[in-house]
Amino acid sequence: MSPAYLVTEEVRREDGVSPSWPVPDADTLRITVGITRIVEQESLDVVIEGAPANEENWRPLLYFARKFYCGEYSQSVQRDQVNDIDRLRVRWRISRWHNSGPQPLFQFYVTAEEAEVPMAMAAAASR
Repeated sequence: MSPAYLVTEEVRREDGVSPSWPVPDADTLRITVGITRIVEQESLDVVIEGAPANEENWRPLLYFARKFYCGEYSQSVQRDQVNDIDRLRVRWRISRWHNSGPQPLFQFYVTAEEAEVPMAMAAAASR
């Protein structure tokens, strides 16, 4: 499975929420936040939320620690941990350390893909 972009790579200057996406059919899902551009003295908070098919009662599934630097940051979630979840979305918050200065600026993306299970783990699980 190639990565699905929950949030496409763009410059963002304010808080936001992505459209919702169906949960990919995978035993283990890897969510990656990639930050490609940032201005100093800013932070980015990202939360992955999930909901049943009716898209009511969104709840947080994964929190990414506050980010200050460019890079790729990944976390995984097991499908059996979110059996009641059919849809995913991303919520982000952009902050400046001081209210003075230019409007905040982040360029980032968020992807979801099936996580590869190391051979040793797969062999142990099949016993």
